[in-house]
Amino acid sequence: MAEYNITDKVENDLWEKYVDNSNQGTIFLKLDFVQSLSVNYKTYIVSKGNEPVAGCIVLIDEQGKYLSSPYPFVPYQGFFFIDDGETSNHKIVSRQFEITEYLLNELISIYGGISQTHFRLQDYRPFLWYNYSTPEKGIFKLVLNYTAMLNLEQYNNLEEYLASIRTVRRQEYKKAKDFGIKIVDSTDVDLLCRLHNLTFLRQGIKQDPLEENLVRSISQNALAKGYGRLQVAMIDEKPASAILFLLDEKRGYYMFGANDPEYRKSFASTLLLVENIWRCKLDGLKEVDFVGCNSPQRGDYKLSFNGELVPYFETHFKLDNKLL
Repeated sequence: MAEYNITDKVENDLWEKYVDNSNQGTIFLKLDFVQSLSVNYKTYIVSKGNEPVAGCIVLIDEQGKYLSSPYPFVPYQGFFFIDDGETSNHKIVSRQFEITEYLLNELISIYGGISQTHFRLQDYRPFLWYNYSTPEKGIFKLVLNYTAMLNLEQYNNLEEYLASIRTVRRQEYKKAKDFGIKIVDSTDVDLLCRLHNLTFLRQGIKQDPLEENLVRSISQNALAKGYGRLQVAMIDEKPASAILFLLDEKRGYYMFGANDPEYRKSFASTLLLVENIWRCKLDGLKEVDFVGCNSPQRGDYKLSFNGELVPYFETHFKLDNKLL
């Protein structure tokens, strides 16, 4: 029986291909996105014999220590499986269990810990059972999170979609349309950042400088590399709301939304979000990820657009009750 092996000598084109074809592949594993974070990282491929079976990306700091989940604006990080065409559920579960066990042992030996978050990882038993009989050597703590996922394939037209969302959102959408709000494509990242700051100020929150810089760099890179779409809702030639979607082969990701508090009652943000969701449908994407559903008001707003609540876990390695 072939043994597993791991290598960090990964060609970029192969990495992109594996991510695109994996059930766990997301925009957050794509190298263009990761490079926009301005952090060091390592990519690994795990093989069984000569067959690639998994990939893993590790974000690392200047000292070579892995950056724990969740890194700002990276909801899903860690490893993914490379599909081998197997359809038997018990074989898939067994194969992925073995691979996960191998990855945990290898990466902990390199970095002293590892983080993994993904909404399409179903089996967390290798994390729960790590050092099961010797917990003093380190165990994993799992933290429950949620996102909302919208299946676009269930709708034939915009009217069907609008009929499925919460009544108040549908009313807001109609009012915004009647108000004559104009939606335009934009590359003005400064405008997005300004509205983003205004949104935080209205809530009395001081934005973290790292996160403020990441909003800018993620947006600039996504627009420059063609995997982002920035749209702005204009009222009387003034920007009322802006939204950035990230895009890959599978889905659209609602990454950043920002509003001018002066125009909150115009419902421009609802119009903008509906229009972007439906644009994803017209572009042939299968679903929209609302990228998090973990705060009361924000989470409720996202769910009102008829996304399915989907749980996922952050993993944190602990030694002597300290997070590593």
